Amino acid sequence: MQQPYERIIGKFSYGNRNERGHMLIDFCEDLQLRVFNSFFKKRIGRKWTWHSPNGQTKNEIDFVLAPHNSIFIKDVCVVASFNFYNDHRLLQATLDFNPPARKRRLQPNYCYAEPQPRSPTFLKKNIYQFAISQL
Repeated sequence: MQQPYERIIGKFSYGNRNERGHMLIDFCEDLQLRVFNSFFKKRIGRKWTWHSPNGQTKNEIDFVLAPHNSIFIKDVCVVASFNFYNDHRLLQATLDFNPPARKRRLQPNYCYAEPQPRSPTFLKKNIYQFAISQL
């Protein structure tokens, strides 16, 4: 059964949720955002983004937030090999800026009838009426 917040937080999040995690869910719900880190299955070593100074505690506290209908985010992962001497690890999102082409609706094919030429008797009648009016 799907949890009510699984639209916002996917089933692949890391660790336990604390009070700030619930605040993040409320924030995302108000602004119709998703936490895209949690929608992609990764091994545990590719999920955590922060470690404590003693290296014992590891948590996922950095997130990629985007509108819930974003189809251009293809992957989110942690880049473990990028070392910049900090307690946080670099988070990488793979984006696809070539969304699928929208299907174009076919325009209705209106067939306009060509104006029919007037019959000779109708034209003669008009000429006759014009000639009489000139007298």
